[in-house]
Amino acid sequence: KTVVVLGNARSGTSMTSGLLSILGVNMNPVDNPSDQNPKGSFEDKDFIGITTKMHQDLKAGKTRTQISEAWTPELKSLIGTKSGLWGFKSGLTHFHLDTIHPLLEDPHYVVVARNLVNNARSFVIHQRDNYRNHVSLEDALINMADSAQILCRCLVNINSPRHYICYEDIKKDSVMEITRLADFLQVRITQEQRKEAAEFILAEYSTLE
Repeated sequence: KTVVVLGNARSGTSMTSGLLSILGVNMNPVDNPSDQNPKGSFEDKDFIGITTKMHQDLKAGKTRTQISEAWTPELKSLIGTKSGLWGFKSGLTHFHLDTIHPLLEDPHYVVVARNLVNNARSFVIHQRDNYRNHVSLEDALINMADSAQILCRCLVNINSPRHYICYEDIKKDSVMEITRLADFLQVRITQEQRKEAAEFILAEYSTLE
């Protein structure tokens, strides 16, 4: 299976990828803990790099056909290096799923959502602290809402298995959520993994501070 984590930036995709890693899904994470992701982002830098460049092309006005033709060879090459139960996440994947999906073997989609206002607030803080970009809450709400709509629409014509998970539910009961992920992926989960999931979530940590 290929496990693809989809979701807005600052919606809980890193937490979700962390739980998947505990389950044994190879997310090929870079060890990059930060103030806003104290356990790390659990993302594959190569997929982040490609999806970022694809999105830059989209913003520059290139057509989807041009983007697909330009990046499909590199995507195929990268995917060809993977095997077993593996996955990746990027907050930009859903913008380009029409190109990426046909290249994947047995894709299973994990779709992450978060309270829209808090998602926008976290985005504002992330942009301010990391990039010194001052984004208004209203603009962030529009950005997050538009992105979520694109994400939902890109899945309409895809018949692959999908699992929906919420930021708030992970924070409330990470053991329950990792158990549901294990059921979705049809993988065995141990008591040790459940314990690790419980310890993985920092109850007092907030992305809104």
